[in-house]
Amino acid sequence: MESKNKKVLESFSSKLDLTKSYKLSELKKILEVSYAEIYKKKDDKDKEKKPPSAYNNFIRETMKKIKSDDPSADNKNLMIKAAALWKEHKESLANKNDE
Repeated sequence: MESKNKKVLESFSSKLDLTKSYKLSELKKILEVSYAEIYKKKDDKDKEKKPPSAYNNFIRETMKKIKSDDPSADNKNLMIKAAALWKEHKESLANKNDE
């Protein structure tokens, strides 16, 4: 199996025009592009995303409701309010399970 470094260098050299003179910054950019092509995770596109957690769903829906009630609220305050409601919700579920 070829090493990834060798593949990067092959990609890099294939991008060079040997009749041209390059600045160092130009060579760095070409090398960065070649490196990214070889080392970026191609499997990420194929991986299934995990479904959102109960917390994610609760926060998303709660923030929508809070925003509709108070359109002037900024995201930081929306998140603070939604997180406090999540805490209450979680505690009420724990209390129901204890009974």
